[in-house]
Amino acid sequence: MTDLTPEEQEILRKLGAYGKPALESQIKSIPAPRRAEALQSLIARSDYIEIFPPRGRAKKPQYGLTDHGREQAASLPAKPRKPTARGPSPPRITASSLAPSVEVLREQLAAHEARLSRLEAMLSGRAPAPSPPSTAPEIAYQDFRSAAREAFDRVDQTGQTRGLVPIPDLRRALAGRVTHELFDTYLLQMHREGAISLLPHHHPASLPEDHRADALQHATAGLLYFVRWLAP
Repeated sequence: MTDLTPEEQEILRKLGAYGKPALESQIKSIPAPRRAEALQSLIARSDYIEIFPPRGRAKKPQYGLTDHGREQAASLPAKPRKPTARGPSPPRITASSLAPSVEVLREQLAAHEARLSRLEAMLSGRAPAPSPPSTAPEIAYQDFRSAAREAFDRVDQTGQTRGLVPIPDLRRALAGRVTHELFDTYLLQMHREGAISLLPHHHPASLPEDHRADALQHATAGLLYFVRWLAP
């Protein structure tokens, strides 16, 4: 049996599995040129393959196994299977794993809504009225942080904000202590340092003009409206 080529062994396996005469074209696991060559080689041995004349509509001869061919086919080892390449299992998707992406999408959506609101205001000829200029004295950054935390706690204690204080409310709670521009500068610095988180409004177009004016306008994130305190 060792003198049989892999193609010849495969033909014996296939014809043995069919259990009846088959056309050459039915042995599809071997390319046509090599299949024809291997089949003719087995026929030349005269003790493996039996040729059957065409029957009915068949216009080509059919091939089956002789008794010796069936014995040899049954003794052949099983054809080894090709190993299936499997990569690492994909990470399991859960609600908690999607939460950061959802939050980013919400912030991006709110930023787009803020830009749309500004465009609508420009097209309609009305722009949000800015807060009147403040004459408040300059305040040091650390003093502002302390005052902002106290003001945040006062507003949050009303029970209506649930840990998300509107920036206009915080700005008004510190009125007279810090200018409009310095308030924005310090609040952004606290956001960069991780002391607070600044979040947009989901529907900025629905806000009154004075609320939009007293919110914080960010160069890339758009209109930021809420403060969440993170630092102890």
